[in-house]
Amino acid sequence: MSLQKLLDDRNMSVYRLSQLTDIPYSTLNDLKNDKKNIEDCSVRIVIRLSEIFHMTTDEIIFHLEIQRPSFDNFRSDICHKVKSYGDIRFIEWIEENNFIHLYFEKGWKEEAFYLLAMTDYLCRINNLPKDKKYDALRKEKLPVTIYPAGIKLLTVAKGTTKVLEDAKKHAIPEFMHFNIVENDICNSV
Repeated sequence: MSLQKLLDDRNMSVYRLSQLTDIPYSTLNDLKNDKKNIEDCSVRIVIRLSEIFHMTTDEIIFHLEIQRPSFDNFRSDICHKVKSYGDIRFIEWIEENNFIHLYFEKGWKEEAFYLLAMTDYLCRINNLPKDKKYDALRKEKLPVTIYPAGIKLLTVAKGTTKVLEDAKKHAIPEFMHFNIVENDICNSV
């Protein structure tokens, strides 16, 4: 979602938004035209936008992000967050920020399913119940299996699909449920 979409949904112009928020028109226009990244804005700007659009600051940042990272970068970032936060705090962080639904609504299904698989896996290994609010999402999966870049490179280097087959066979079940091959969240690059 872009700033333009948020404005269109509310029948609002950049000029009117500027008046309501006391954010300079030029700043808002640059955000709308992807000349400025929301992450480069001051906290005050993000807070004012969140108030006007009735969203959390995390939702504003999420919705106004310009570029989608590669799936392997996303995967690596999530694995590092699990390591730094710890299993339980990571699950809480995902829940507090509603990231699974936000990614799904943005059309980033790979990321949404990866986060859901990660939280389901962490719940299983920590003997915690799965959150039932995701039951409808658990009935879906990606149409094509996603493999980590390292597995794909190894397949090319060895010249055999056996690498893919072995990776799929040893994948963590919660990830494989969504057609995502993930073998080791602890040693992500």
